[in-house]
Amino acid sequence: MIRRNDAMKSMPVLLLICGMVLLAGCSPEPPHTAEGLMEEGRRALEEGDYTDAYEALTDLVNAFPQSDLASEAQYQICLMYTGVAQDDYRAKQACYIFMRDFAGRSDSVKVARVQAEMDRLFATRLEGGGLFMIILSWTMILALVVFCYWRIFRARANIQAPLEIDTEGD
Repeated sequence: MIRRNDAMKSMPVLLLICGMVLLAGCSPEPPHTAEGLMEEGRRALEEGDYTDAYEALTDLVNAFPQSDLASEAQYQICLMYTGVAQDDYRAKQACYIFMRDFAGRSDSVKVARVQAEMDRLFATRLEGGGLFMIILSWTMILALVVFCYWRIFRARANIQAPLEIDTEGD
């Protein structure tokens, strides 16, 4: 017969075992596969839901960085920002990550396309004020040069040849 004290002593152990069984049944959903995340990202891109596409594709890149699909996912992120989203800052980041981490594992056509996008993104654009400032600066420089030469040639009558230098030893 079990005494009451013995039952009380085993109660914490019994509660611990019950708690572990309950927690085991409440485990989170299993992680997605690389293929599932890629399919989710492509579907979201086709539907025009770029936020969900970005989340699925970055989850794939972060969870499965050695997967061949991670390279494709980063490529899709780069194209998404350079094409549809028109977000140059994020496009630069996404394309840089692709070139840094995945260019060696990707086919040359994709690498060339990302390189072309990066060249376009990092090209200096002269628009409006910038072009005006360059033209103004060069105009000022040329005006200063012309003014200086004009002053020199106008004062030509006052210019004298240097004295002959005595090169013979004493």
